[in-house]
Amino acid sequence: LRDKIVECHGSLERGDLVLYGDSLPQSFEDACDQDFGTGTDDPVDLVMVFGTSLQVAPFCAVPNLAPKGCVRVLVNRNIGVCLTNAFSREGSSEGVKSWTQIGSRKAVSLRSMWTGREGRKRWRQHLNEGDCDAFCERFLASPASRERGCSFEQFCDIV
Repeated sequence: LRDKIVECHGSLERGDLVLYGDSLPQSFEDACDQDFGTGTDDPVDLVMVFGTSLQVAPFCAVPNLAPKGCVRVLVNRNIGVCLTNAFSREGSSEGVKSWTQIGSRKAVSLRSMWTGREGRKRWRQHLNEGDCDAFCERFLASPASRERGCSFEQFCDIV
């Protein structure tokens, strides 16, 4: 299963969590370029976002890096908090920029794009309001995951 997990950022065990106000490490920028770069030979086809309100920049923009046609999955106990942020049209404040640079991508939207026409046109999306662990258990117990040799126990060993 280790070859199936592309990115898993931060660990209490390793002490490499990025806290609010901390700068992101260069490895974050490099990983975004590698995973979402425009010249990627093997483009990302699935982005899964778990347990975040998507309120803090620049991380709130990462799901928007997904290429057109990619499947985006958002799982959170309260989906409503993820659907707008300070960068959204409805919630934007005077002088708040709505774009950021991540890696070599110079204009990545910070707005939540999980609802509305723009998001539906660009990606196939699934929003799940519920417990992240329960979703992962169901996902990894699915026939498609089992066919690929994935299991919840293997996933827990990686994370």
